Amino acid sequence: PVVHRPAAERCTGCHTPHASDRPALLTAAPRALCLGCHQPIEAKVGAYGHQPAVEGRCTACHDPHAGAARGLLKEPEGRRCGACHPQVAEWGAHADAHTPVRQGRCEACHDPHGSNTPHLLRQPAQAQCLSCHRQGAAAWRKDSHVHAPEPKGDCLGCHDPHHSDRPRLLAKAPEQLCVACHGKPAAMRPGVKLHAAFTGGDCLTCHEPHAGGKATLRGDGADVCLACHVGVRKTWA
Repeated sequence: PVVHRPAAERCTGCHTPHASDRPALLTAAPRALCLGCHQPIEAKVGAYGHQPAVEGRCTACHDPHAGAARGLLKEPEGRRCGACHPQVAEWGAHADAHTPVRQGRCEACHDPHGSNTPHLLRQPAQAQCLSCHRQGAAAWRKDSHVHAPEPKGDCLGCHDPHHSDRPRLLAKAPEQLCVACHGKPAAMRPGVKLHAAFTGGDCLTCHEPHAGGKATLRGDGADVCLACHVGVRKTWA
């Protein structure tokens, strides 16, 4: 269903009919031949180039004549990426895989030719995340206290962009993530009475991970407490 225009119109756009020092009787080296029509690709390679694009191995991913997949890819993008990056299939099998990973849409976040951003991201990490998750960010920034990683754009400090066996694509268990920056409180020592949620590492029972009220609490102090201690509210009534 997808046919390369020169293949449909004139073979001699790429091949010489008589002789050539290049494979398949090409009229020029493969990279130069492709870029002769697809000049924008060369500019997109940028500081971080995808190795096949840098080396001019266009046919590692694309069929030069025709194919079933978009962009003349030899197979759908998830499988084509997985041919060199087998971890893609592993990521998709995890309990909480990122939707583009599960759907095999690697290009939703990565440019397959190159980028000026590490990991071939189409834009810096936070901007890339917010291209889909902008509604959440708009709500967070209305709160009085925003969690420090959020304005810094450090989404990947807490989340894995591909997969996780934990909810919300968390890179580690919530309590491990929190303690990594906030340290283990001095109060956590033998003989000291501690709040059950605190000792259980369930930080997100009381705190919003992105933004909230004072100390990123999920509400006003009393409301946060009474969400669990409903008996106290009844006593007050």
